[in-house]
Amino acid sequence: MNLSLMLKNVQDKTIHAYCDQKCGKWFDPDDQIDGQTLKKQHFEKKVQADIKLEKNAGRVAGPSEDESFYFIKHIKLLK
Repeated sequence: MNLSLMLKNVQDKTIHAYCDQKCGKWFDPDDQIDGQTLKKQHFEKKVQADIKLEKNAGRVAGPSEDESFYFIKHIKLLK
């Protein structure tokens, strides 16, 4: 499953980053889309995240192995 988040950095730039097993239990099953959606309690929350632009290498279904995407390396909710 290609779980991902839209993150906004301190310069107000929006970055689409794939979770790659790093987002924990932040998503709920959603039968309407036959997938998962972000839990409502996590909407608009501040996070600290380390992300890296890397080649797909089979992590995202569909695109080629050589396409590059942002992947979350570490993420945590801030209070």
